[in-house]
Amino acid sequence: MCTADPELVGISHCVPVGNTNYDVADQLADVGMEAIHPKASKPLEMNGINLRIKNTFDPQHPVP
Repeated sequence: MCTADPELVGISHCVPVGNTNYDVADQLADVGMEAIHPKASKPLEMNGINLRIKNTFDPQHPVP
């Protein structure tokens, strides 16, 4: 997840989102962001399981 679409604003104006919460991830999934399916995240959230989403295109990117 990034702060903007790099194709629209340019890579220099786009940074990865390091941390978020389940509510934001659910909202993004509802509008088509394919980070995680809402039906997959809800059981994790309800059981207090942390979720880490890695960048497929840059898997070595450090996690803040």
